[in-house]
Amino acid sequence: MGQLAIQIAASAGHEVITTASSRHSQHLHDLGASAVFDYSDLDVGEQIKKHTNGTFDSAIDCFSDGDSIKKIFDAIGPQGGIVSLVMPVKTEGLRQDVRVTRSVFYTTFGKVS
Repeated sequence: MGQLAIQIAASAGHEVITTASSRHSQHLHDLGASAVFDYSDLDVGEQIKKHTNGTFDSAIDCFSDGDSIKKIFDAIGPQGGIVSLVMPVKTEGLRQDVRVTRSVFYTTFGKVS
């Protein structure tokens, strides 16, 4: 799903910044990502914020598990933003200036996979 999101966003003219294992970096660049950060870096959110000069304001969390949401909230600049989740994840207490939406992609075929 993340690979599809990268291609759609890039073809629509958006700058795409993503996280992944470093071994997948080139493939994601080939799909249209302008920057790929290693999700296992503890400060990946701060790295993205620095890369975007604090202008990062929207994200799709295709993982929605563990620390992924916290890392995204860390990456979003001081103006706040919006994050779309594909799986329910606890966001209470993280940031009031980030709106969270949820999609139901994971139930497309009638069951949670």
